[in-house]
Formats: sequence, C-alpha cells, structure tokens
Amino acid sequence: MSEKDGEPAFPCDPERTGNPTQHPGMSLRDYFAAKVLEGVVAEIRNLDAATKDQRDALLSKVAAICYEIADHMLEAREK
Repeated sequence: MSEKDGEPAFPCDPERTGNPTQHPGMSLRDYFAAKVLEGVVAEIRNLDAATKDQRDALLSKVAAICYEIADHMLEAREK
C-alpha cells in the first residue's frame, strides 16, 4: 500500500481481534473507489442490451473513473 493510497480503511489489529494474523486492510483509495462504484453501477442502464465488447469498454471506463474520483477524494482530505 503506497502513501498515495491513504491509510488502511479496515486494518485488522491482532491485539484487538485475538486473530494472530495481521492484515493491513484495503487502502482508503480502494474503499473510496468502491463506494463511488456503488453509485455509478446503480445508474447504469441497459448493460444487458450491450454487446460484450461494449460492456467491457464501459466497465473499464467506469473503473478508471472510480479511481480518479477516489484520488480526488484523497486530495480533498489533505486540504
């Protein structure tokens, strides 16, 4: 996880959980992107009517936009 990704969103502290495995959790950037994706997917219509290539292109673009928005959210936290 890089500094650009923000701190962990859901770290697992072995001392607190009793689980001997420490897991850093997902990055805050990944969490922000996933939350954006929830809203975007709710707005996408007629994906079933699209061809596989059209759907793949659209989903690739949506994924890139989600991370772009997540990056802006991380920048806004710094202000």
